[in-house]
Amino acid sequence: MGGTPLPYVVYFHSLVLTRVLGQVSSTLVMDLVGRGVALRSAGSQRDLGHAVTQAIIERVFDIVLPLMMLAWAILAWQGKVDAATATASFTLVCILFAAMSVVMLAPLTALALRIYAALRRFRARRKPTTIPATVPPPEPALEPIVLPRGLALRIGLLSLARYLTVLGQFWTIAVGVGISITFFQIAAATPLGQLAGMAGFTPGALGIQEAGWLGAFTWVGLDAVSIGLFVLSQRLISTLYFSILSLLSWLLLRRTRAATERNR
Repeated sequence: MGGTPLPYVVYFHSLVLTRVLGQVSSTLVMDLVGRGVALRSAGSQRDLGHAVTQAIIERVFDIVLPLMMLAWAILAWQGKVDAATATASFTLVCILFAAMSVVMLAPLTALALRIYAALRRFRARRKPTTIPATVPPPEPALEPIVLPRGLALRIGLLSLARYLTVLGQFWTIAVGVGISITFFQIAAATPLGQLAGMAGFTPGALGIQEAGWLGAFTWVGLDAVSIGLFVLSQRLISTLYFSILSLLSWLLLRRTRAATERNR
C-alpha cells in the first residue's frame, strides 16, 4: 500500500489492541478506523484515510473466502454428500481461493489507491487559504503500487491459513467444552459465524455474531444447549486470548522502542 514502513510488532500490537477495544466499542469502527489511529500514533506518516483504505481492502478480501465457504456449505450440506466428497470439495475451494488472490488483489489495491488519491486531491482543493499556526508535515507522495503475483499469492495463502486456523480454534473450543460436533458441521457453520462477526457494529459484534452462530448451528443440527455453551465459551476465550496477546505485544513493543532509543 506504500505506507510508512513500521516494525512488525507495531502492526501486531495495533491489530490485537483494536480487537480488544472492539469488545467494548463498535467492532466495525475499530477495524476500519481504530487500527489507523494506532498506526498514526506509532509513527506512520500516512493520514487516517490511507489506513482506512487499507482496512477496507482487507475487509473486502476477507469476505470473499467465507462467502465461497458458505456456497460450499450450502451445496455440500443440502446435497448431503459423503465425508470424502465434502473433504475433496472443501480442499478445492481452498485452492480456488488461493488462485483467485493472484488475479484479484492487484486490481483491488490499484482501484482503492486511485479512489484514495482522488479523495486527497478533492480535499486539497477544499482546504482554506489561511495558514494555520502549526503546519503538519506533508504526507509523502503516493507512488503507484505494483503488486507482484508472488506477493499476492502469499497474501492469499496467509488469509487462507488464518481462516483455517480460526476454524480449527472454533472446533477445538466446541470439543473442549464437551460438544459433539464433526469437522463437517463446524466447517459448514463457520462461514455464517464469521460473516456475522464482520458485519458487527455493536460492541464486540455482540448479538449479531451470536445470531449468526445460532442460525448456523441450528442449520447443521446442534441443540440449543450446545449452541449456548459454544457461544458463551467462544466469546470468553476470544476476549481473554486477545487481552493476553495485547499485553504481551505491548511489552514487546516497549522493549523494541527502548532498544531503538539506546541505539540512537
